Parts: sequence; C-alpha cells; structure tokens
Amino acid sequence: MHVADPIPIPDWLSSYKLAEYVPKFEAAGYDSTDFLQGVTSDELVEIGVTKPGHKKKILSALSALHHKEHLLMSKPVSLIFEDTLPFLLMLSCSSKL
Repeated sequence: MHVADPIPIPDWLSSYKLAEYVPKFEAAGYDSTDFLQGVTSDELVEIGVTKPGHKKKILSALSALHHKEHLLMSKPVSLIFEDTLPFLLMLSCSSKL
C-alpha cells in the first residue's frame, strides 16, 4: 500500500537532474515511482544506469522516497495515546471501584 502519490518517472528523474535516463526507465516498463520499490543496483545496470554516482543517487532517492512513505503510513505517538486515553481512563476508574 502506498500512501504517497506515485511520481511520474520523467518528473522524478528530472528532479534529480537525471532526465537522461527517462527513455531507459520507460523502455524497461517503469512509468512511475510506484513500481521502483526494491529496485537493486544490478537492476539499474540492466535498465542502463551504469555510472556509479548515478546509481548511488537513484538508490538514495528511492530510499528517501520509501522512508517518506513509511513515515506517512506510521501513526504518530500522540494519536496512539489519543486513541487509548479513554480506555486507560476507563480502566483507572473501574479499578477504583
């Protein structure tokens, strides 16, 4: 499940100044970041990304994207507490009876 909207490959690669790889990613069947989760360095070579610095940049960007999605899917502690507070108060009151 993805919380963040997928980013079109041309937009995503251009934002990292790697637009030269757009045709290669599209030829390999990638049209958005939604399908890039788990792509490895070897797979990038198969796509046509052979420069080590470019592979590193793409893998780092994918990691950041995955981390961002993970944060969006995580529930903040304050909300967890907010959800459990009524239950905790109920327990506290019933133990005093």
